[in-house]
This record gives sequence, C-alpha cells and structure tokens, in this order.
Amino acid sequence: MLIATTYRDLIITNVGFNGLQFPTFANGLALGFTNYLLSHPSNVIYSVGDVGAPGTGAGIGFPISCSPTILNNLFNTNMAGMMGMSMPQFLSGLANATCIYLGQAQSVTIHAGVGAGTGIGGFIGVEPIGLKQSIIASTGFSGMFWPDIVEALSRSLTEFLLTSVKFSIVITGPAGPGAATGTGSGRII
Repeated sequence: MLIATTYRDLIITNVGFNGLQFPTFANGLALGFTNYLLSHPSNVIYSVGDVGAPGTGAGIGFPISCSPTILNNLFNTNMAGMMGMSMPQFLSGLANATCIYLGQAQSVTIHAGVGAGTGIGGFIGVEPIGLKQSIIASTGFSGMFWPDIVEALSRSLTEFLLTSVKFSIVITGPAGPGAATGTGSGRII
C-alpha cells in the first residue's frame, strides 16, 4: 500500500541529506505524490492484453516494478540547468526511493470480458500539472526556483509512470468456458 510516511522515510534514507529543511521537503514531496495517485479523480491503472476465460474478473497487480536508472536519467534530463553539486546525489536517491515505494503498491482493477486470466498493467491519465500542484500544496515551500524544480520533478515522474512502469495482473473471478480477451482499469492502493 502507498503510505506517504513510508515514501518520506525512503527519500530521506536514500538521498542521505541532513539539512534542517530536508525532512520537510521529503515529507511534502511524499505527500504530494501519494495524495495525487490515491485521490486522482479517474482510474490511473489500465490493463491491456487480458487473456483467459470469459467473464468479469478483478485483478490485483503485484509487484509494480521499475528501474531507478531510467527514472534517474529522466530526472537528470528534466533538471538540466538546475544542477548544483548535490543534485546528482539527490536525484539518484529520489529515483531509488520512488522505485522501492512503488514496489509496495498494489492495483485493484476490474476486467470486462475476462473472468480469470492475466493482463499487463500500467499507468494512465496522470499529468505533470496535477502532480506539480499537489507537491506544491503539500510542501508549503516557495521561492524563485521552487516552481521550476517541482515542474521538472513532476514531468519526470509522470513520464516515468506513463512509459516505463508495467506490471503483471492476475485476474480472478467467475469465468465461463472457452477463451476471451479484454481490457481492464482501476486504482492504485
């Protein structure tokens, strides 16, 4: 399950910074990211390639695995021009923390057409502006470069979720005889 304090602790541990404001920053980033995913007004998980027996089933996708290297590369690309001496350490730690955190998440999906079988899940419908607004609201920080930093982080996280995070979903439920294909959608918990 996604719990903001878990993500905050992972950020603090993986980044290794100990400044006075860093725990506040890590907490705000964790709250913004978690609240955005959990309270998104539409489904954020999709499933394609569902195969199995006909019916309507439910899926629990686990684990959501991802590559910290890919996320770190996105962070570095989107943060170009904002790189101070400590930024590579921060971005690498944040990428590791994010992938560890997403590995604790589960998706809950409904699958029309397939009552029992498998599918490939991923994220859909997340956008950088919503994530940026959620992080800004959660941190309470301000400053000349703060909106640019949060925009770059949000853009990186969103692109990563939409293009690089895929996972297997096992679909269970009442199923009829024969074979079927379909799609599914759902939420992350």
